[in-house]
Amino acid sequence: MDLSLDQLIETTEIVLMLSLMWNIRKIMKKREHRRKHPLGNLLWWTRLHNTQQNRDTHSWYHTLLKPAALHDVKQFHNWTRMSPTAFNALADKLSASNLVNKQITRMRKPISVRKRLAITLRYYATGDNLKTIAAGYCVGHDTACKIVVDTGIAIYKVLAPDYLKVPDKSMWRKISIQFSKVWNFPNCIGAIDGKHIAMQAPRNAGSDYFNYKQFHSIILMAICDAEYKFTIIDLGAYGREGDKNVYNTSIISKKLAEGTLGIPPSCKLPYSNTILPHCIVGDNAFPLKPYLLKPSAGRCTGTMAREERIFNYRLSRSRRVIENAFGILAGHWRLFRKPIIGKSENIEHYTRACIVLHNYLIETYKQYASKGYADHFNANWTLIEGGWRSEEGGLKSIPSRTGMNFSHEAKAVRDSFKKYFNSEEGAVENAAVDNDGFDSCDN
Repeated sequence: MDLSLDQLIETTEIVLMLSLMWNIRKIMKKREHRRKHPLGNLLWWTRLHNTQQNRDTHSWYHTLLKPAALHDVKQFHNWTRMSPTAFNALADKLSASNLVNKQITRMRKPISVRKRLAITLRYYATGDNLKTIAAGYCVGHDTACKIVVDTGIAIYKVLAPDYLKVPDKSMWRKISIQFSKVWNFPNCIGAIDGKHIAMQAPRNAGSDYFNYKQFHSIILMAICDAEYKFTIIDLGAYGREGDKNVYNTSIISKKLAEGTLGIPPSCKLPYSNTILPHCIVGDNAFPLKPYLLKPSAGRCTGTMAREERIFNYRLSRSRRVIENAFGILAGHWRLFRKPIIGKSENIEHYTRACIVLHNYLIETYKQYASKGYADHFNANWTLIEGGWRSEEGGLKSIPSRTGMNFSHEAKAVRDSFKKYFNSEEGAVENAAVDNDGFDSCDN
């Protein structure tokens, strides 16, 4: 049946009116079932447990952390991995940077910088489920997730310029002296290694992050000095990549090959006329270069000559520094002791923040890297392994390999170090010397 124009308009209006009434009815039903706020018909900005009043009286920050700062410093360390003094100094730095400060609104007060820092440090120190930490600090789960990421980014931006800057020539020189005095390897400016950071399988990532040890990870490659502080890091390579690709494509490899790190020129070894370049030490996972030394191939018994065993021993002592650095990092920040749940970019933020915190605390809080926790020597110069080695979990090593091609120049540098270590001038009793043994080097 054909309808006139007026009838069609009238029918359309009726349909629209019925549809509008139906939508209004649905909205009214939702409002009827909406939970009532105890103080009246106010919008729920947060759950009752997470109100400002509860947060200021019942959260872990007020019931555990603040009393521990006054009466139980050891307990405060267990919660934050630092002293109250270091915590307050870091909180002041973050406040001054305005990177985590939030604007006060008419509806609610923002969470303070110190509470945000406490939530973040608790997550890094334990790796606990963020829902548990959020409940303890009386904040929402989504709020806690955002706090941990934002505060981690702020920590890195605030601390990195002072505690993770590439050393200049004079600083490289000081590192070289420390390696010779403490670890008996002159002209060494760092130890290098790479580790897998375990993570939950990322969404739609395929097999990119699935490594040879059958778990998902990203790779952290780093150089550290003689005091377990990281000097250069390269982070974010896929876990499935082999060790050769990880190093060759890293920023570290590029800068070392280009000579753009400000490393001092070659100089004489202590008590010797032998002139050799400054170098970094690593394991068999790395290529042999004039600036990157690794152990001689073969076993430490049988066909290996005594001179090579001595060289490998001296190099391995120095290479322990980077193993200790990773061990201390994973031992204190137990976030790295199990697969981390989160996006790969967020895991990188967590890792960078923990690394700068690691360096910051080594300089400001001496108990962080105590002698018993790291490898050290006793009065008879016997090596005592650090406590972190007996703990389970932690960062996983990338695989070693042998039989890699290297240049004649690189082999000549390694042979020169081997000859020096087996000479009277380079014996262990002469390796730990004072600064007077380094006057022949250019500054």
